Amino acid sequence: MKALAWSGVVVGALCSVAPACSAGSSGGGGGGAAATGSGAASSTGGTQPNLGGSVSPGGTFGLGGLDGGGSGGNPMGCNDLSIETKEVTPTVLLLVDNSSSMFEPRETLWDPLYNVLMKPTDGIVASLQNKVRFGFTSYRGEKVNADPACPNLFEVDYNLDNFDAINAVYQKQGQEFMPGLKWETPTGAAIVKAAAKLAAYEADPPGPKYIVLVTDGNPNTCGAIDPQCGSDESIKAVQDAKAAGIGTFAVGIGDIVTTNSGCEAQWGRCGALHLQDLANAGQGLPVAAPPDTLRYQACTPTQMLAGKYASPAETPGTAKYFTAANAAELETALKGLLNSVVSCTYDMNATVVGDASLGTVRIDGTDVPYNDANGWKLEDSKVQITLQGTACATFKSKPGSKLEVSFPCKVAVPK
Repeated sequence: MKALAWSGVVVGALCSVAPACSAGSSGGGGGGAAATGSGAASSTGGTQPNLGGSVSPGGTFGLGGLDGGGSGGNPMGCNDLSIETKEVTPTVLLLVDNSSSMFEPRETLWDPLYNVLMKPTDGIVASLQNKVRFGFTSYRGEKVNADPACPNLFEVDYNLDNFDAINAVYQKQGQEFMPGLKWETPTGAAIVKAAAKLAAYEADPPGPKYIVLVTDGNPNTCGAIDPQCGSDESIKAVQDAKAAGIGTFAVGIGDIVTTNSGCEAQWGRCGALHLQDLANAGQGLPVAAPPDTLRYQACTPTQMLAGKYASPAETPGTAKYFTAANAAELETALKGLLNSVVSCTYDMNATVVGDASLGTVRIDGTDVPYNDANGWKLEDSKVQITLQGTACATFKSKPGSKLEVSFPCKVAVPK
């Protein structure tokens, strides 16, 4: 379990009702007992006290006072309550296409991608490895329908501070390629296996899970090298991952961005259209239906499509997908994407059982609005809050910022 370090998050609960708090002394005339902490405060006339206290090395906050509950004091007052807080850490799989076309030419595809991800000082993995549990998988199909091992996966398990382990495997994949090799792109099959492993991974504390898929071409399947008609299998795999709680971001480089990359219209939606479909599936949005001719291709022997597609009455989604025409654009796109998944979610050892709008969230003393696109929200778990939009960006941009969160006891109870 990772204790909060850089963010200075503070979570408090103001005690006022017996089911939420242990019984304790109450002061006459509405005054409360002194807190264990540096910022003691009191309340008068049953009003909510000012919140005071200090963050301890373990990430807990001592409350500054008690709600006396009225002029005569409240025998159901409570002792000081400390709530532990933990920054929720995302788990991210870097799923990298290792087909032979990623090396054709390698100096504009494989090498720039490797450098953006793995520069030892300011590369994406090195700069975020203490905030993101990274895993790595490269995939290819070496013989496809003649290879029972398809998809061929080269994996690194999830962990914080995982740069060295990922770099060792990633470098080896680049060194193995020789001109003349024919490695295929079984994207759907790779996502199925990788997502199953990611779904089974149990982080402490639990956090959001994502796949960042980087590919340069339209997919085929393990059952058929040609035609490149694996789009339905890939979309189905991404949709199943989303149903298991795993979001997918699609990143295209090389031919898939600028051309149909050898894919013909009757084989499905190709190139950038396929990236859009993957992006929509990864965010749980409607996916545009492919041409009916896809059902009759070699990769769909049952002549039945597996993915879920928008009906004629539905509008397909417009989820963002990421492309790059050169190394600088690629770096900007990937850094922006991965910084967006660095958590602005915080786990509390209190459960919100009442009206969350009665809670107060402040960044450096400034109130953050509740249920606002640029404010904060309570997660469905009722034990986590998430900063959104500009509130998240502001807090992440200032590592020394102080976040204060408080709920009355009638709203939140200890876990």
